[in-house]
Amino acid sequence: MRVSGSEKGRGREYCGDNLHRLDALTRLPLDAFQGLAATSGRAWLGEGLLGLYAISSRSNEVVARIRLGSPQARLVPDRLSLAGQSLLVIGTWADDGALRPGNGLARVDLERRRVQAITTLPPVPLTSVYGHGALWIGQPGRRGLDRIEARSGRVLVHYSIRPVGTTLTVGAPPLR
Repeated sequence: MRVSGSEKGRGREYCGDNLHRLDALTRLPLDAFQGLAATSGRAWLGEGLLGLYAISSRSNEVVARIRLGSPQARLVPDRLSLAGQSLLVIGTWADDGALRPGNGLARVDLERRRVQAITTLPPVPLTSVYGHGALWIGQPGRRGLDRIEARSGRVLVHYSIRPVGTTLTVGAPPLR
């Protein structure tokens, strides 16, 4: 699946696995989006202060909208990661619409389409990836990597490693 903007960023194109033809075009009330995750039957898009949108692959329509936090303190989604039946959302906090220092982790139940929990993360630039049953978070240019339990947001273990790059990826075998 591929997503790209059209018509001044207000439309989204969805292409099948072969990427040779346009399967559908869905118009959204969004100017831009941060983060994309695809599940069976849905594409999830993060959209600034508006939160998350779920797009049905059958009808190509918005089927859910989920706000992350209260109107006074919202989590602006930056990165989306699938974790079983949950969607993990890492974002930056905004107070009354203005970004402030600080990051958060929201866990969204995809079945019920609601936020289960929001956890505070360090107020520094982060890079992350989900794999081997955990969320892995590092700070680009800094030493160390945290393995975070997706369900609780609790740090399971901290690995002292060389400085982290700007991107993380998961491979085999997993770190223990």
